[in-house]
Amino acid sequence: MIMKLNSLTNEKVALFDQSNLRKIFLQWMVILVTHSVIFEDCIYIGPKVEPYDSKGVIGFLCDRLVEKGYINSTYLPSVIEREEKYPTGLPTLPYAVAIPHAENEGVNKTVIALAVLNRPVKFRAMDSPKKILDVRLVLLLAVANSTAQVPMLRWIAKVMQDQNVITRLVSSKNPKEVISVLTPMIKDVNL
Repeated sequence: MIMKLNSLTNEKVALFDQSNLRKIFLQWMVILVTHSVIFEDCIYIGPKVEPYDSKGVIGFLCDRLVEKGYINSTYLPSVIEREEKYPTGLPTLPYAVAIPHAENEGVNKTVIALAVLNRPVKFRAMDSPKKILDVRLVLLLAVANSTAQVPMLRWIAKVMQDQNVITRLVSSKNPKEVISVLTPMIKDVNL
């Protein structure tokens, strides 16, 4: 616990409880990181993906990030390999969501690439890998600083629990609408 002496009463006053310090740090880390990782040019509404499956969507998003210099070409195979071993589909309502990601090797700058799909793509469920989910929203995470990955995943999982947010994201017509849906969620980070 970090204490300060109150000059009027000579009593020790707690400034920060050590247990809360980590939580505050993580909240600020997520706020700072998310403000600088969600860009309009990394949001794709109804992308034309070939093949139209989970690997195709992941490949599409990784290719776009390589073109923009956020990642290098080694990141795609890492994401595919991780997705096969540890699926990232979430059975959220009213539409399932997937959060493919890998370790930070091959990541030049932290970014979230987001695809809003016109038709569902099959992803395996994180909590039950044999279960197949029809995913309409894919958030590809590329995190340069490995310590930020878990807080980012927690933030995304929390945001995706809100059915209204998912509905608004899936019905977005352009990247500006996606940003407008997510911006209030960034301000209200609470891990």
